[in-house]
Amino acid sequence: MRYLRLKSLTWWSGLVAIVLGGAAMIRPEYGPNDDMRLLITTLLGGSDSSPVGLILLGTGLIGLGDKLERAKVARAEGQQ
Repeated sequence: MRYLRLKSLTWWSGLVAIVLGGAAMIRPEYGPNDDMRLLITTLLGGSDSSPVGLILLGTGLIGLGDKLERAKVARAEGQQ
């Protein structure tokens, strides 16, 4: 599992973006869960961010973090 990097800030920010995108997709518009809807809206910044855009941003950040890590390892192996 080369994409799972728990010590990477890029990985965590990508995961948060994916979770917020998923939460925005299932966010209830009306009903008894007004507190949950308010929390999700607050975490999204009150903007009308596209849930799919947030999920794509998250996967892009995780992929970018993996690419940078592999480049760093390849550079270290090349110097030895």
